[in-house]
Amino acid sequence: MRFQAENMAVLVRGLCLGLLLLLAAQPVMADPLADFIEAVEEKSEGLASFSVPFVQERHLLLFDQVVVFKGELAISRPDQLRWAFLEPVPSVLIFNGRLGRRCNDQVAPETFDLDADPVMAMVAQQLWTWLDGRYAKLATLYDLALKASTTLLVTPKEREMAQFIEQVVITFDPRTLRPAMVEIIEPGGDMTRLRFGDYQPGPLPAHLFESCGQP
Repeated sequence: MRFQAENMAVLVRGLCLGLLLLLAAQPVMADPLADFIEAVEEKSEGLASFSVPFVQERHLLLFDQVVVFKGELAISRPDQLRWAFLEPVPSVLIFNGRLGRRCNDQVAPETFDLDADPVMAMVAQQLWTWLDGRYAKLATLYDLALKASTTLLVTPKEREMAQFIEQVVITFDPRTLRPAMVEIIEPGGDMTRLRFGDYQPGPLPAHLFESCGQP
């Protein structure tokens, strides 16, 4: 009996060792999502400053007509951003470090300090979250999933955020890995779609982030 038990123990140890060797011999499974985000961020790091035209479509379930705006985004990392609507109603929002400026054709330009304006500080934080090209950090607030090969699905983890955003779908250009289209889907079915044109690398003139005037 003892001989049989010892043989059984040897057999079990041999099977375990064989299983470990078999697992060790298997190739490490790649993580397509992590690999994709790493590739996107690597491309983004090489684009320190740029401008890009965009078309924004606002789709509302209550209306058949789509509201369309045309504009231009300009970024100079780490802390300069200009978001300008050119048509049909001109308006500009600028962040330059901790200072900012907003303008439209109805009132005089308004300046603000992010340290003293919590609302605009929150706006700045949200814009930089989406536009600074560091998509890995989104994982702290959002669930990330890869759809097809170049489309990132971003779903809020927190209930408070989910009240405003159901999902964000970011489609990247397969060649440049820069965002080509962003769809912000809201609970209830309303949606904002942004289509980006050709990216123009910088450097960018300083006045873009100091004045609301035409580039």
